[in-house]
Amino acid sequence: LRKENGQLTRELAEYAADIPEIPANLAGFDETFEVHGRRSFKGSPYGWTATATWREIFGYIAPYLVKHPAESVVKGILEKALFEKSESAGHVTSMHDQLFQTISIQLRAYGLVNVSYSKTVAGGMGLFWSATPAGEKLTFELRTVRGEKSADP
Repeated sequence: LRKENGQLTRELAEYAADIPEIPANLAGFDETFEVHGRRSFKGSPYGWTATATWREIFGYIAPYLVKHPAESVVKGILEKALFEKSESAGHVTSMHDQLFQTISIQLRAYGLVNVSYSKTVAGGMGLFWSATPAGEKLTFELRTVRGEKSADP
């Protein structure tokens, strides 16, 4: 038992060493973040800006995470939702990739999403998103419709 306990203690220490330290002053979940992108309007490129809370940003993608979408799909969902929030005219939108990467890291720091490098169905490799158990719980809090009277399902 002592040998097994020692082995498990070492494994736990190795696992804990792999977990990055989250900054103590991480932005609050209801703080806003400004996102910029490009759009096309009447054949000319223009910029767009949208401001959303981290809660809203997660709420936009949360229902889609059940399908373990590729990173490009998640980015497309966010681009569309944030562009619509910006109330800009036009189409063919894109979000600045560095801002998308910040969103990815922030949601991972909150413990809401996992991003893993896995094989694609075509045999290549790609990044895929999924919700953590905490992310799944928050998805139900954010995206369920509640009635006036609470009833047991």
